[in-house]
Amino acid sequence: MSNHYDLRETRSPEERAAFLAEALPMQIARARVLPGNIGLAGVDASAIRTPGDLAGLAILRKSDLAAAQGPGAPLGGYGGALSGFDHVFQSPGPIYEPGCIA
Repeated sequence: MSNHYDLRETRSPEERAAFLAEALPMQIARARVLPGNIGLAGVDASAIRTPGDLAGLAILRKSDLAAAQGPGAPLGGYGGALSGFDHVFQSPGPIYEPGCIA
């Protein structure tokens, strides 16, 4: 039995950096096409390859999200229609987070 929850925890810093360099651009590209695109419209997804690159992106503050998620806009315009999800989790704030099992 391993002492690690996930064997990815045993990767070297170089392996982690290579993984992020491949995964981050794909995640940013996916986020750019979401309804509301969370401020990523002008971002070149291929340029986001390190945690340091993420630091230059605009952030959405929790208070702004809670304010946007009012009556008639349960996802604040960031998640499209309230359908096609396996569940919607309500966290304190309240903030609504759609999710899927798979």
